Amino acid sequence: MLLVVLTASACGEAFRGVADEARGGSAGSGGDLSKTPCTPGRSLACVGTGQCDGFQECNDEGTGYGACQCEVQAGGAPSNNAGAPSSGTGGSLPTAGSNSGVAGAPAGALERYVYWTSAGSAVVESIDEQSGDVTGEKIMDGPRSLGNIGFTMRTFVPLADGTAKALWTTTTGVAQLWTLASDLSPTASTLYEHDPPAAYFASSYRRLADGTGRLVWHENLTSNSYVWRLSAQGGFLEEVLGYEPVPDGDWLPVHYATMPDGRGLLLWAGVQTSVGATGEAQAWIMSDDSQPATPLRITHSKGQWARSLTQDPDGAARIGLGSKLDGEGVVCGLTEIAGEAVTVPTASGWGPGKCKAYARAGMQFRGYVARWTPEP
Repeated sequence: MLLVVLTASACGEAFRGVADEARGGSAGSGGDLSKTPCTPGRSLACVGTGQCDGFQECNDEGTGYGACQCEVQAGGAPSNNAGAPSSGTGGSLPTAGSNSGVAGAPAGALERYVYWTSAGSAVVESIDEQSGDVTGEKIMDGPRSLGNIGFTMRTFVPLADGTAKALWTTTTGVAQLWTLASDLSPTASTLYEHDPPAAYFASSYRRLADGTGRLVWHENLTSNSYVWRLSAQGGFLEEVLGYEPVPDGDWLPVHYATMPDGRGLLLWAGVQTSVGATGEAQAWIMSDDSQPATPLRITHSKGQWARSLTQDPDGAARIGLGSKLDGEGVVCGLTEIAGEAVTVPTASGWGPGKCKAYARAGMQFRGYVARWTPEP
């Protein structure tokens, strides 16, 4: 694999990476599976128009897969937005609260967020530590420097130094990783292009404690996923071996986070098929980039998609679930993320064993994240 990188520091410019990919059989396919022989009835995870999570099923004759099927959002398909990084159109976020009153947590400042996206824009909402209620918001415009190709924000990562990272991606092998100031205005960006482009999309970004990163790519052609190791400056270092969840073809990587102890936490959403939503997710707890032998199976409502999974400093975990239709999501508290299986609670409220509901018309719920800043 050959990677060429041009660096830049000014807002609106971009690091540009072009990968020369040589996995036989993928190049030139354009992501079209309509003539790919398959087992009748088999489904593959895919991402469709507007970055909806969905599935494509092999036809009765076994001669190819149908189009990517997703739920249609209530407000219709979102419009594309194109242009250079922008500071957003309004709103503000409050300062962090103290974490000293959280049982079992080290002293420090804790900020909690939920975030929403559509093609071309995103909203980050701050939420109250005690109640989970929304206390502020920031609206961000999407990238416009590559033309009108419909970027959508998949991942928001608040960092301990007050800055943040945001991954904007398309379904045609192009992604941008933004560096954001404390007010979430972009200060720099990194542009990645995958070759062949049409079969890949960047699904998640993880920031490690040493400042390096991981970029997860999903391939619609095989339903396999691959991880790029990135330098602290965003440059490509190497590609990790592909991941293959079991059962094959039925999972989408949706969120990759770093746990308080430094381990990785990779969440996979179960694919909806022609017989309905799976109501299942799986989480990989990873001490390095190797695929774990046994995943944690997560059972949740069949009317929702798994969107995010994080662990707070006190050890408690929260999973974000998005509605099949845009505009709704919940954040549910889990007592732990250990063992072989976990069932997501259904009781209403904020905290362990409860789920807090959120709504934002016309946008897709992408999940919950937290920023913890330890006391000096």
